[in-house]
Amino acid sequence: MILLNDPWRSHSEFKRLNDCILQILKDNHTHRPDYYPTRKGVQFEEDVLEAANQAAKKTSFEGKIRQVSGQKFPDIVAKVEQLGGYGIEVKTTEKNQWTTTGSSIFEGTRVDGIDRISLMFAKLADPVEFRWRPYEDCLCNVAVTHSPRYLIDMEVKQTIFQQISLPYDDLRKLKNPFKPIKAYFRKQVLEPGQDLWWVDPNGESSSLVIRHFLGIPRAQQDVMITQKHGFFP
Repeated sequence: MILLNDPWRSHSEFKRLNDCILQILKDNHTHRPDYYPTRKGVQFEEDVLEAANQAAKKTSFEGKIRQVSGQKFPDIVAKVEQLGGYGIEVKTTEKNQWTTTGSSIFEGTRVDGIDRISLMFAKLADPVEFRWRPYEDCLCNVAVTHSPRYLIDMEVKQTIFQQISLPYDDLRKLKNPFKPIKAYFRKQVLEPGQDLWWVDPNGESSSLVIRHFLGIPRAQQDVMITQKHGFFP
C-alpha cells in the first residue's frame, strides 16, 4: 500500500464535529429505532443537518452550517473564517452493505471555497448503522454512468488515489482528472481484448473495463446471444 500525506492532520475540530454528529445519529436511533429506516435522500440530509447544528454548539462551526443539496456538492457546507471551508456529503443505502455510487470525478458542482469534505453514510438495512470517513478515504474505484463517478466503499483498504499514486487534492484540481485514472487502468488492469468504456447509454453504473465479445467464455457468449434475441429477460 502506498501511503500518502494526511491532508486532514490539521482539521481536528472538523473531525470532532463529525464524531459528534455520528454519536447523535446513533443515540437518536437507539431511542427511535423505527425512524431512520423511513428517511431517504434529502430527508436524511435534513437529519444530518439537524445533528450537525446540535454538534456545532459552542464550537467554531456554530451558526455556520447550511444545507445546499440538490445539484451541488457536497450536501452540507460550513465556511469558518479561522478554519476554512468544510462540507459533508450524505449517502444512504437500503442494502446491507457499505458501498454505493459517489459523485462525478470532475466535481463541476463543487461549492466554491470548500476544501475538506467528509462522508456521512447511513446503512438503513437491518441492522441500521452509521459511519463517517474523510471523503477521499472511502473512494475505492471509478465507474461510469453518463460520466465517470467514484465508487464509495466505507470499508475500503486501498483508495483509488493510492492505486494511482496521486493524492485526491491533486487529482481533483486537474483539468482532466480522468486522464491519470485512464492511464492507470490501461497499464495495470486491462487484459488482452479489453478496453475502457466511457459512457453507458442506460445511465446505470458499470465497470470502466469492457471486453471484446470474442474474448469472453463461450458459455457467456451463448447467454448474451439468447438475451439479445429476447428468449428470456
